[in-house]
Amino acid sequence: MFFETFVWEDQKYYFNYRFWDWVILKSEWYNSKQARDNWIESVKENWVIYERYEILWKYFNLKARNWEIIWNSANFTNKDECEVIIKNMIESIASSPVIER
Repeated sequence: MFFETFVWEDQKYYFNYRFWDWVILKSEWYNSKQARDNWIESVKENWVIYERYEILWKYFNLKARNWEIIWNSANFTNKDECEVIIKNMIESIASSPVIER
């Protein structure tokens, strides 16, 4: 798993959290590279708490400390697959590399 960072055609900064070809989470846009990179560091440090994930039918939400939804995941096969992805994220997100595209 890794963070993929990029600048889109709108000149905004984005990142995805990927498991190789599979985009698990997509970010919102950021006005600066620094803002985007700060958010990635916050994710690495803070979003390893299982209780912040809300599993729905075939996707999950990731919530901030104030319980606001900050991300919606991609669609998966079922809730069990969501559980596996979340477990892997919690175990690997802090050490996930950042790859600039």
